[in-house]
Amino acid sequence: MSIVIIGNGFIGRAISQTMLENRYKHICFNSEQFNLCDPNTWKIFPDNIEQVIFAAGKICEDIEQLRIVNEDPVSMLCDFLNSKNVKKIIALSSGAVYGEYDQDRYVGLKCLPKTNYGVSKLNQENLFIAKWKKDLNILRLFFSYGPGQEVPRLVPGLLYKIKHEMPIKLNSNGGPILSLSHVKDIAECILQDFLCNNNSKAIHNLSSSYKVSIYDLSKKLAKFLGKEPFFQQADQKSNNCTSVAYAFNWHRSGKFKDVFQ
Repeated sequence: MSIVIIGNGFIGRAISQTMLENRYKHICFNSEQFNLCDPNTWKIFPDNIEQVIFAAGKICEDIEQLRIVNEDPVSMLCDFLNSKNVKKIIALSSGAVYGEYDQDRYVGLKCLPKTNYGVSKLNQENLFIAKWKKDLNILRLFFSYGPGQEVPRLVPGLLYKIKHEMPIKLNSNGGPILSLSHVKDIAECILQDFLCNNNSKAIHNLSSSYKVSIYDLSKKLAKFLGKEPFFQQADQKSNNCTSVAYAFNWHRSGKFKDVFQ
């Protein structure tokens, strides 16, 4: 099986490393090698590729940047990959597409994104669904973390605040409560359940069963630093962001020691 990963960021690198460990033949392109916004760079894409893992994209709140990177290239990319006889796309999306709910998010819940990033990822999903006529798996990720992740993402951001004695904002109940998934678990799940199986059009929440409040998470991380976190009451209540867990053995999720490597 020949596989290409488009996107060599935090998630893409973890998937590539897991593939190397399991001896999967694959190529992982970074944004300089395969620039979504510059089709001239797409010439590097080899022939005889069966599956593509789409792990590229922009994470920000700039509407124009989100449109240029996350949305505009999708239609042309689908046409290009179809011309290369790719059989399947695994597109990584985000739980941000759901917006604010008081319940665990699940596929089938109406998507009402509240952030520009969430809107752009939902638009991206809909473009893939409309344009890609072959096998398609859309995987919505929830708060991935692990070694090598950087500020301003959640776990490294909390570590930075604890280390520098900066306030961490909480709801009255110590929340929000979040679903956290270790990046290695995510990568292994993709290889096991989606790379070879589920060859159809489907959307899944790829989330572990590990749910934790910001208060409890901060206390856990602070133990590794030998410091006490400094908390501050938030002006407004932040909505929880939890998901119904995907049926998988998430044996690393909820463990944080390796993020200090």
